[in-house]
Amino acid sequence: MRIIKRINFLQVLGMIIMVVSFVLNLFNFKGMIDLFFVGLAINGLGFTLLTIKWSKEGKTGFKKMDKSYDKNLTRKSSDTMLFMNVAYYFTLCFGILVDLIKNNYSKDVFSLIPILTLSLVFNYVLLLVIDKTYNQVVEIIKTPKKMNLKK
Repeated sequence: MRIIKRINFLQVLGMIIMVVSFVLNLFNFKGMIDLFFVGLAINGLGFTLLTIKWSKEGKTGFKKMDKSYDKNLTRKSSDTMLFMNVAYYFTLCFGILVDLIKNNYSKDVFSLIPILTLSLVFNYVLLLVIDKTYNQVVEIIKTPKKMNLKK
């Protein structure tokens, strides 16, 4: 699958740490909740680095498309990636805020399920947005006559 090629090492490492610590936490190993949040932080860093790498605007190479907001494919996906990055960190901060208000909320293994699920979903959707935009740009570059563009 081509989507897997775009994911970075920090995201993979963070997800592995999160899943392993979650499973070990189910069997009551001590200190696994802290390891879960370390994996979450590593995954968040990888998520941000992936967003920075793939959200650069104007990668189409066509001056007419890069000037017009409606025709620029990478600018729209860049806005989507920025929104997803903000939403990802907002949900994580909301979970931490709930933990501060209600003591020992994050110590329960079942409170980690929504965090793990949201992290998996956000990472997958970000990769889908990147893959869709990349394929559209490659198609436009291969067939400039379709859109009446000159190289």
